[in-house]
Order: sequence, then C-alpha cells, then structure tokens
Amino acid sequence: MAMPVLAGLCASLLSCAPVPRKSPVTTQSPPVAVPSTSLLATTQPQRVKPLSPPASMPTNPAMLQRACTRGHAVSCNNLGRLYQAGRGVKQDAKHAAVLYRKACDAQAVFGCFNLALLFQHGRGVPKDLQAARRLYDKACAQKHASSCNNLGHLQEGHALSKARGHYTRACELGDNRGCANLGSLLLTKKGASVADRAQGSELLAQACKIEHGPSCYNLALLHMRKGAPRAKLEGRKLALQACRFGVSRGCTNAGFLFQYPPQGVPDLPRARRLYRKGCKAGDANACNNLATLETREGKISIAPLRGACGRGVAAACHNLAILLSRGTPTAKRNLRSAYRFFKRACEGGYPASCYNVALAFRKGEGVSRSNTRAVEFYRLACRGGHATACNNLGVMREKGRGYGKPNIVAAVKHYRRACKLGETVACVNAGAVLVWGRGKVVAAPKEAATLFARACDHGRAEGCFNLSRLSQKGSGMPRDEVKAQRLRKRACKLGLQRACR
Repeated sequence: MAMPVLAGLCASLLSCAPVPRKSPVTTQSPPVAVPSTSLLATTQPQRVKPLSPPASMPTNPAMLQRACTRGHAVSCNNLGRLYQAGRGVKQDAKHAAVLYRKACDAQAVFGCFNLALLFQHGRGVPKDLQAARRLYDKACAQKHASSCNNLGHLQEGHALSKARGHYTRACELGDNRGCANLGSLLLTKKGASVADRAQGSELLAQACKIEHGPSCYNLALLHMRKGAPRAKLEGRKLALQACRFGVSRGCTNAGFLFQYPPQGVPDLPRARRLYRKGCKAGDANACNNLATLETREGKISIAPLRGACGRGVAAACHNLAILLSRGTPTAKRNLRSAYRFFKRACEGGYPASCYNVALAFRKGEGVSRSNTRAVEFYRLACRGGHATACNNLGVMREKGRGYGKPNIVAAVKHYRRACKLGETVACVNAGAVLVWGRGKVVAAPKEAATLFARACDHGRAEGCFNLSRLSQKGSGMPRDEVKAQRLRKRACKLGLQRACR
C-alpha cells in the first residue's frame, strides 16, 4: 500500500498548497476588531467623596467649628468635609477623620459613612476594611442607602448571601447602585437559578431606565451573548444607551455591532463615530477597533494602536505588530519591533500573537533562530486554542525539533487536538500516522479514515486522496471502488496533481 500524501506548508490565508511532507503552517493572523466582553464592575462603592445632609447648613469654617464644639453633630460632619476637600481651610484628611468620628458618635449617619470611606481607602487613617464594615453597618442600620450598598461591596468577597442582603436593602431604600449591584450579583453568581437570573435582568432594566449606564451596558452584554440576531440587535440598542450615559465600553460594543451587524448591512460611518467617541472616553478597545477599521479602508493608523496597546489591549498590540511586520507608507518594515509587540500581545493572553512569536523564532525574523523558543510559544498558543499552533507543535514533536528527540505519541496528541480545533492539515497528519501505526502509536485505520474524511469534507485535497486509497483497499472502511474514484476526482479538483494521474 502506497504512503498517503501528507499535508504541507500553508502559504497564504486563503489556500494551502500541498507538498509531499509534513511542515508547520506559517501564516500570520490578520488584524482584528474586538468587542468589550466583560461585565462592568457595577459593584464599585461610592467614590471617596464625603457627603453632607441635604439640609441647608453654613459653610463658614469658624461657624461650623463653634457649632461642632457645642455638640452639633451635623456641623462636625460638614466641617470634616471642608477639611477633607481643603475648602476654606488647609486640607487635612486626618483632622477630617477626627471630625467625622465625632459626628458619627453623636449618631450623625453621614459622619459614619464618610469615616467608613476614609477607612476603606486609607485616607487620613490606616486602611482598615473591618472598621469600614462596622461603620457602614451602623449607618445602614439607620437607613443610609449608600452605606448599605458599600457594605454589600465589601461583603462580596466573603459572604455572597450577606452582600445580596445589603444590596437588597440599598435598593429598597432607593439607591440605584444597590439595585444595579443586586442585579449583577444575581446574574453572575455561581449556580444562579432561573428566578435569580430573571430578577437580575429586571433590576438591571429598571436601573437602565433611570439612566444608570453600567446597568445598560451589562444588560446589553447579556443580550449579545445570547447569539440570536434579535437579541444582538436589542444588545446594540442597550449599548447605545450605555454610550449616551457615559459608559465608553458601550460605545465600543455598539460600534462593533454596527460594523458587524447580526442582520442587514454594516454601517461603517456610524461604527467609526462610536469607536472615536469610545476611544476619546478612554476605552482602549475602541481605539484598537477604530484603527483596525481605518486600516481596512486604506487609512493606516499606527498611533491609536500604540495608545491602545500601551493601555493593555492585546489585540491592539497584535494589530500593531502585523502592520510593522508588513511596513506602511509612514513606517518601514521593522521585524524586531513586530516581534516585541507580538510578544507583548502574547503575554496579554492573545494566542495568535504567541503563534506569530513562534514563527519569528522558527524563521529568525527579528530574533535569533531558535527551535526551542519556537516550541515554547507554539505551546502557549496551542493552550489558548490556536489550532495551527497545535499542528505545528505536533510537527516539531514528531521531528524532534526543539525537544531533543522525536516523540510520535506526543505528536499525534497535538495533531488530534489541532484537528478538533478545525485545522484540517492536522487531521491529515494524524491520519497518516494512524493508518499503519508508528513506534508506540498503535495502528488505527478506522480512526485514520474518520480523520481523512473530516479533512476532505472541509476541502483538504490530501484528505480526499488518502481516503480514496483507504476506500480502494478496504482499510478502515468498506472497500468501494466507485467511492474511491469519486474521492480521487474531488482531490484532483481541489488541486492535488497527484490525484489527477
């Protein structure tokens, strides 16, 4: 029985030219646009901004001092507010804490809340979360809604049931943040029931209606994750609301859904406007998407990518590296810089960049050639689900490159993983070993036939040709000359000259 044709070097993004040997696939990944995909931390406590009661009170420090000395608790709190802000007096957070303590001891709820904020963030007093919890608890018991909300935030890492109770109390007392936080907690907690999820969605919807941007954003993200076109369109609508209410990530996701709509034609001008707004508001993903969109339109934008990369967007580092590896009208090709940005994106958890770093080490582009380092980065990319990296890792393992000696068992393991991830080259490579077996790999012609069939179904000529040989010989599948001829003709049409003879 003749040796099956093996998969070979993939020379472009669109097609793979077969060669009669295994070889790593060597293509770069194209620039990408990315949506923001994580829930906003609506559980952030109220900012460190001291509160005063709504009653009209004098703001003259001397008058407040006299009233505080006579035991007027609200005056002590307001004077503390002036010292913390440095308004009319020298800024002194430590003295503000003393005044807040005096107000709190006199049962002024605002004093307890403001002192808790200082303990929570270590302003004027040593950071002490236990003290902050006690003070928030005291204020919450006196129906101070913001204290209940902040207490819920501090309890989330320790006792979810208590956090839920405090958020519920804050929501009942009219704190919109408490309602939003309760909704987010119900939706994200492990093992959430259907009733919890329904209540969480309802709470976010209520908070969104009163212009709470993070709730609109989180609700939009939930719709986007459902996958159905109608749900994504609703998600786009909610993301636009979040954008209008000041959530930069909402602008990013709305722009993404206008660029890649679930239905209808793309609206690139609107996507560009939303990306620009999100980028100006500080969302690095928006800067990356704006630059990617303009690059595809022929407007090379390196500066926004550098900015987004500097703020930790791995996809932006990857896209910048792609441009540097190719060269642009305003920047010469720089493989060394491309390598550095690919590596930074890889360290940020972007598998396609780990793959490209491995290629750089394999080919010696921008760095010294090293099979050992190539294997290291192929492994990282493969762990991240990059199918081609898994295939190339299998090739390196089979040939002993970067490992010291060949290991066919490990190679087949990598080929199988790559095949499951959709790399048809790997399906052919695994099948070629399993037809007869090799070393410690036991022959499995039936599995080989399945792998060749998968490759053939996805347009891999070598898979069709090899499957025709198995069908002709009746190895791993019933013997069928008609089917063998049909598969051989398909391989020929797919460009494999050997199948045309």
